[in-house]
Amino acid sequence: MPKHILHQPDSILVWSLVVLIFVGLLILFSSSMIISKEKTQSATSPGTTTYYFFHQILYGILPGIIFVYFFSRL
Repeated sequence: MPKHILHQPDSILVWSLVVLIFVGLLILFSSSMIISKEKTQSATSPGTTTYYFFHQILYGILPGIIFVYFFSRL
C-alpha cells in the first residue's frame, strides 16, 4: 500500500481562514456583549460580557480544529 505524501498547506488559504475566523469572533463579541451581560447577570454577580464569545470558541472553533486535524491525517 503506498504511503501518503504530505504536502504543505496553501498559506493564502490558511491565512484567509484565520482572518475570517478572527473577524467573525470580533463581530460576535461586539454584537452580543449587551445580551450576554443581561443573560449572565444575577442579584449577586454583575454578569459577564464574554459568554457567547467563549461559548463559540469552546463549542465551535475547538471542535472544528480537532476535526480538521483528525481528518487531515486520514
